[in-house]
Amino acid sequence: MRNRQQVTTYFEYFNEWYRNRTLYHYIGYLIANKENQLIDNTIALSCSLSKKKLVNHLESEIGKTILVEKIRKDSNGNEYNVELEQLNYENEDQKTNDRKEIRQILLLHNVYASLISDKEKARFPFNLYKQTKRNEKWSLEHIHAQKSEYIKKKENQQSWLNDHIQSLQRMENAEFDNLLKRMINLKNASEISKEEFEVIVTDVYTAINKRSGSKKNQTRNK
Repeated sequence: MRNRQQVTTYFEYFNEWYRNRTLYHYIGYLIANKENQLIDNTIALSCSLSKKKLVNHLESEIGKTILVEKIRKDSNGNEYNVELEQLNYENEDQKTNDRKEIRQILLLHNVYASLISDKEKARFPFNLYKQTKRNEKWSLEHIHAQKSEYIKKKENQQSWLNDHIQSLQRMENAEFDNLLKRMINLKNASEISKEEFEVIVTDVYTAINKRSGSKKNQTRNK
């Protein structure tokens, strides 16, 4: 009987988390990072905290996942703390990189973009993320890689364009119509020059960041 009651309790919480888009994206992101050990703790907190306090707790936990705690040495051998803007896909020594931290930040960006999407029922596909990560196919080229010079292969450029075309289409925003046309035309082109690809990457991130910024301002003004 205890096991049956436990299954029922878990189902009720999972159902509530799925229906609440904020909880879905916050808890889903944390599970993607900390795996399933987070579930029991979150259920326990749900029993003792109000919904608002639970959301605040989750936001605090999310903030911890993107803290940069690295120390490097400069050319003179002096140590310094690495800041967010100093993360690199490949560091100058060619032996170290910050791909784990960059991947974490870009995953959060994608999850948050889905949360604030104009499309009411838009949800980040954690199942697909987990599947591709398990198959070792999840790379920086499949999420919002900020350094376009690292996407040189035609197949990776096509994959990047496909992913971002789908992301913008899900937002269902007329502001992106012209940008989407340009992306589709570039995807269908027989050749893509380095300059063309870098321009479209810059324009896409500018549009996304502008939209995210306007959403934040709307939320603050309410």
